[in-house]
Amino acid sequence: MARGQTSVASHGLTPALVTRARAISDEHTDLTSRLASDFDASAAKKLGQLARTSSALKEYEQAQSALGELQSLLSSSDEELRQLAEDDVEPSRERLANAIRDLKASLIPEHPFAHLPCLIEIRPGAGGDEAAIFAGDLLRMYQAYCARNDLRTALMKYETADGIVDSPGAYAEGSQDMGESSFNDPNSDYYVRPADVKTDFMRAQGAGGQHVNTTDSACRLTHLPTGMVVAIQDSRSQPKNREKAWSLLRARIAQMRREEREAEIVNLRRGAGAGKVGRENKVRTYNWSQQRVSDHRSGFDLRNLDNVMEGGEALDRVMDSVRTWMSEQEVLGLVAEDEEKTRSGKPS
Repeated sequence: MARGQTSVASHGLTPALVTRARAISDEHTDLTSRLASDFDASAAKKLGQLARTSSALKEYEQAQSALGELQSLLSSSDEELRQLAEDDVEPSRERLANAIRDLKASLIPEHPFAHLPCLIEIRPGAGGDEAAIFAGDLLRMYQAYCARNDLRTALMKYETADGIVDSPGAYAEGSQDMGESSFNDPNSDYYVRPADVKTDFMRAQGAGGQHVNTTDSACRLTHLPTGMVVAIQDSRSQPKNREKAWSLLRARIAQMRREEREAEIVNLRRGAGAGKVGRENKVRTYNWSQQRVSDHRSGFDLRNLDNVMEGGEALDRVMDSVRTWMSEQEVLGLVAEDEEKTRSGKPS
């Protein structure tokens, strides 16, 4: 059953997705009529959010109808008409395939972090010095990628290679390789109650001259409910270290909360052939002897490792393949959730 669902989601549209799209299109039509007589800012904003799906559904239905008409002409007794239909069938099939792809993409809710900066954390795995060297290579790879794409970066903590890409929209670019929201909003993933955090200031450790031994500039934050600890001593300024530590703590707490929510629906998505890839899973292989990069989620192989490690266009191709894969998983998740609602009698 899961295999069949995957095939449908990959090459066509399930009834559940079409139903969802038509409901959105109907809402778009209703809002358009309402705004024609009485403007409302929130309704206008909602209208803009629904417009993409409404337009994509219209194109899908037109492409489907056009292909159906051509296929009916293939059995025509008029040879000239039949030949014209045969010439147009393949372009019409391509048009329909594109329309299906666009409609599925329009149904995927925008990620709540998509417009925000992206935190990238690189940790050496098993392998000692060799693993640490490779972690450094990855850090430089992402820094080069960001520089080539005009994305600003800031290295927050080199000890564990936590970096932040602080350009707006960077999360959408980097989320497939592993944000900051309003942390004053209690409903935000980034909200952390100050009362839940223990703050310690101490003298920085390691080389650094007399200042290291005389100023309590290092900051350590402990999130009491989870036991999560973040320590920053990069700057000589205590306030700057504290600010960095809070940013890193909020990002880690937000990621943890997001993973907890994803875990709640992972069984549904597995039922539709869509599994979650977490930190425990091997997602990519870098093979120097074969000059090969393999992404195990998208199934994409590329033999241009040097360019990948330079943050070049080859890395774009790898990341694009994963971006496409992630979109497909989102569609499968939507199918699973809609089918579960149908079985339980809940409205979509």
